[in-house]
Amino acid sequence: MNEAELLEDAPLSTDESSRFAVLERTGLLDRDDSEPFHRVARLARRLLGVDTAIVSLIDRDRHIFHGHDGLRPALAGRGEAVARDSYCKHVVATGERLVIGDARATLLLRNSPGAAHHAALAYAGVPLEVSEGAVLGTLCVFDSSPRSWTTEDVDTLEDLAAVALAEIERRIGNGEVDGVGVLAGRLEDPVAKLGDVVRTVAGLVERTSSEAQLPRLADVARTRVTTIEALTNDLVRAATTRGQRLAPAATVDVRRALEHAGDLSSAGRQSDDLLLDLPDEPVTIDWPARPTHRAIGLLVTTALNHLAPGGQVIVRLTATEAEALLHVHVTGAPMPAGELLRVVGHFRDRHDEELPLDVTWRAAGTTARNSLITAASTATDTDFLVRWPR
Repeated sequence: MNEAELLEDAPLSTDESSRFAVLERTGLLDRDDSEPFHRVARLARRLLGVDTAIVSLIDRDRHIFHGHDGLRPALAGRGEAVARDSYCKHVVATGERLVIGDARATLLLRNSPGAAHHAALAYAGVPLEVSEGAVLGTLCVFDSSPRSWTTEDVDTLEDLAAVALAEIERRIGNGEVDGVGVLAGRLEDPVAKLGDVVRTVAGLVERTSSEAQLPRLADVARTRVTTIEALTNDLVRAATTRGQRLAPAATVDVRRALEHAGDLSSAGRQSDDLLLDLPDEPVTIDWPARPTHRAIGLLVTTALNHLAPGGQVIVRLTATEAEALLHVHVTGAPMPAGELLRVVGHFRDRHDEELPLDVTWRAAGTTARNSLITAASTATDTDFLVRWPR
């Protein structure tokens, strides 16, 4: 099995073809004008005091280093790595930041090449999500030594990512303007010819001596009008594409989403640390596709990231005619309250609207819930319970 096939086993979004189309519209895959992104990477490295900073793009099977500072010369010369081995793929898949203090200590990454070779033990990455809803890559930083990232570190990374994202959006906008300009150029000649025909018909009508030619000229006029209408529709589509978000699918297969989340982890689905107890048949719900896939991916990613040594993540999915029930049990250690809230906040209603959140802090632990999901963390375990009406 080649690298592209491995990545296809675990797609990073519900509509990868649309995500790739947006990535191609940036023009960043076709030209090497990367200086603005190198500048962002240099600032990130300097402000956070890290070994390496990268503005990365995730293509079909490539992790592309479009802007970077501190990369090893051989890797910088290649300009890319295999997407399958990338930490950033988790950020693209969930649309959420990922912060790792020591990759060797998290089931999510400890079997990856970066952790095995101690080249990237500490990692922090934030998504580059354009206005259309596609996550194209990340701004990320690495250290070869473990590190405790602060809130200020992550905030700085978010601010710099906004700078990189603004440059990406500008390039998408410029590409669309160029496209509209091409369409407008195509419009000039048909419009001119139509004008000639209309003027000729008007002259014939005035003179009335050539009325026999009017039917033929009318047919020509209708042909030209048809061309104008088609080009006008193209212009309207080009003008309205900007700012639209990618349409989610109508149905989500929760079972498949969980398999993808497991495949994305370096632990793999055969690991004793990650147990997927899933039905043999698909479990489908009518729910917004992209945010639901991201929420499921974030839940599994967060569970693996906070799994204590010797612990286990048990993912169990069951279904009845009335509901789909997902239970994720994390053994060995409590999960930070902020992480519970982050996961719960990503589970939304059928219209992708936020649900009211309820949080309870007690000596025994923390509970966060909305009408779709309950998350409870004690001194030894964390449980997530999601109920989707079917």
